[in-house]
Amino acid sequence: MKVCDINNLYSPTGGGVRTYHEAKLRWFSERTDVDYALIVPGPARKVEQIGRATRIEVPGLPLGRSGYRSIVHAGDLTWALSLVQPDLIELGSVYTLPRHVRNALRRLGRLEATALVGFYHADYPDTYVRPYAKRLGQGFGGWATGFAERHCGRAYGSLSATFGASQYVVDKLAAFGVTRLFRTPLGVDTERFHPSVDAANSGIAATAAPRRLLYLARLAPEKGIDLLMQAYPAFRDPARFQLIIGGKGPLEGAVARFVRTFPEVQRLPYLTSPEAVAAAFGSADLVIQPGPYETFSLATLEALATGAPVVTADAGGAAELAREFGGETFQTGSPEALAAAILRWADSPASLSPQERASAVSARYGWDAVFSRMLGYYREIVAAQAASLPAKLGP
Repeated sequence: MKVCDINNLYSPTGGGVRTYHEAKLRWFSERTDVDYALIVPGPARKVEQIGRATRIEVPGLPLGRSGYRSIVHAGDLTWALSLVQPDLIELGSVYTLPRHVRNALRRLGRLEATALVGFYHADYPDTYVRPYAKRLGQGFGGWATGFAERHCGRAYGSLSATFGASQYVVDKLAAFGVTRLFRTPLGVDTERFHPSVDAANSGIAATAAPRRLLYLARLAPEKGIDLLMQAYPAFRDPARFQLIIGGKGPLEGAVARFVRTFPEVQRLPYLTSPEAVAAAFGSADLVIQPGPYETFSLATLEALATGAPVVTADAGGAAELAREFGGETFQTGSPEALAAAILRWADSPASLSPQERASAVSARYGWDAVFSRMLGYYREIVAAQAASLPAKLGP
């Protein structure tokens, strides 16, 4: 079987999506029963062999200063797919890719023979459309959000199958009318993320406060950093808590002003390696993930794998992980509720030790278990495609 991933949401400086694809590339590079390729946008055509797997870059249009690119030419995809000849393609973004991929497959005479699977990595109707649509008024804003939801339903509904990393996503897609859904949680590298990680590599400065509260994510509204800054005065206690903020993004200026107002808050430089991220999580007493739109929240899982407890919004994939492993949740969008959840955590006995929490995460979410289950789904989908029975797919 030949499997190929294509994703415009991949970026060399990206977060969970990049981690997922690179872990998957490593896992498939050691297998002899599957030919695997990852196709991502880059500055030019490039082919790299990694064990038995292949990484292919095709020219992509830069999307401003975001670090992301978008594949826009079917000719480049035709070249890449001609090298792979896949039986199944997993699409990590469906804004424009399905049309370009279908055109490329049509040129290669493989359109009917290739299964197309969507992976719902980005909850774009709620994350990107709804917050901005609200500013346009109820009428036009409601139309814009509804249009995004209908597009989502049509785009994923037209594919052979769709993967969602959390029950939150699966339920949402079902409400959009999507069928042939598979719940496919992501995983964690337990050799990097564990309670014994060397916290000295975290870059976090020593502090007199006994408890370290860490936010480590993109500095963007959908990740909830603005909510955390609003909540901080309600739980601010420098003798008790050290708040640490890491990451970069469009709200860096707002975070800089916040740190000037509250100089006891530590600003962590952008961490470029998984080892540094693991060290930061391992040094935290509590990890704060306030964004409500996580389709899974790989960062939350990584924090839990180091043994750190988490506090998350009560919606989205992060909330599912928090509830599963003894974390705190708070009412989405409420800075008062976020502050109360942090204080509640501080005043309550721990439900799990770091070792117990990490052991439970490792048993359920190691990458080997995750990709083995996913490979079983791939085989099922390819068999259904070959028999022209995709409607039979699903749990």
